[in-house]
Amino acid sequence: PEYRESVRKRVIGALENGKAQPLTEEKFLRSDGTVVDVEVASAPITFEGMSAVQVIARDITERKRAEKALHASEERYRTLAEAAQDMIFIINRDDIVEYVNTSAVALLHKRPEEIIGKKWMLLLPPEMPREHQRDMQNVFETGMSKYVESKMTFMDQLIWLGTWLVPLLNDTGQVTAVLGVARDITNQKWLEEDKQKLLDRLRNALAEITALSGLLPICSVCKKIRDDKGHRHREEWKMEDGEWKMQ
Repeated sequence: PEYRESVRKRVIGALENGKAQPLTEEKFLRSDGTVVDVEVASAPITFEGMSAVQVIARDITERKRAEKALHASEERYRTLAEAAQDMIFIINRDDIVEYVNTSAVALLHKRPEEIIGKKWMLLLPPEMPREHQRDMQNVFETGMSKYVESKMTFMDQLIWLGTWLVPLLNDTGQVTAVLGVARDITNQKWLEEDKQKLLDRLRNALAEITALSGLLPICSVCKKIRDDKGHRHREEWKMEDGEWKMQ
């Protein structure tokens, strides 16, 4: 019933204007009482000498269900993306940003409308575009996911990002965009650097100990030191005046 008046106006409009009416979506009531979604095209014609309207209706019920399910799925994933601590973004083949989540917006210190629809490379620090373009192009060409680590400066702050670049495919299997999921790994990198520095210090200390042990005339069997006269005796150490001294 709620569509009867709009259909009546569409038919009258086609008759009066003599022009095809815009494609519309309506609902039809079947004889069994079920309601289906339809896509309707209307155009004026002459039928047996009389003005009439030709209507072509296509059942789109399954399409509408699929669209509704897809929309619900997209909303769920969007909610997850917005709640994520990782930075999530989508970039198309023209290097245009199609989506960024809240974490990515916070990193760039911009509003979403200042990012979406803009060239991604223009939003990155000067040292990043060439490296970024190479990695993105590789994903577009191979259709394979790729993990990259990059160092950059945002707002005078040096950070490390670990980013997964994932291809997004259309129905024909062509890569149309890349989904990026980036995580701040700065603390991890600092720990790795501290660990490497400690290992280097230990290696240097070990090298010094090895060099010193080669200079001291210590017997490998009895562990006694040979003095200038060639006599061997064991040296003992004792704390005196806050210092260790050989006795």
